[in-house]
Amino acid sequence: MVDRMSRRLLLLRHAKSAWDRPLPDIERPLAERGRRAARLIGDWLAERGDPIDATLCSPAERTRQTWDLVRARLPDPPAANTVPEIYEGDREALLGVLAGVPDDRYCVLLIGHNPGLDSLLRWLVPEEPATTAKGKLMTTGAVAVLACPQRWDRLAASGAELEVLMRPKSLESKKTKR
Repeated sequence: MVDRMSRRLLLLRHAKSAWDRPLPDIERPLAERGRRAARLIGDWLAERGDPIDATLCSPAERTRQTWDLVRARLPDPPAANTVPEIYEGDREALLGVLAGVPDDRYCVLLIGHNPGLDSLLRWLVPEEPATTAKGKLMTTGAVAVLACPQRWDRLAASGAELEVLMRPKSLESKKTKR
């Protein structure tokens, strides 16, 4: 269990979306692969035991479905707050959303999209985490857990520590090794 006085920011990129029919981007649902990945991430977050105080979610269908599948795996999840600014939000927009989080929330989950999440993560941590072959940090379904000593309205460049960046592929390979 995490110390209640240390702040944690969990950045979660939506899981893999379906492209099998033409839809407006905001309406695209998860693919089956995405649903499996979201359940794996939910199990992993439940094992970690971070007590999530607040969930901020993009209004996109795929982010809401990702949260529904993750939430089903958690012991006492909060209701999600749908925040329109997260959809297509850049780093500044995401920082603005986080600045509005009350001080009594110590573990915040933000569910969104790239390139905003990649940009925010690169800005918050002092050292570049390992990227994928395509140069991405936040692959679909990835979750980054950051320790943040500042209040939400005072997040600063290089002001957080990356505890872990977990991607669904890593969890899938662990599961098959069992």
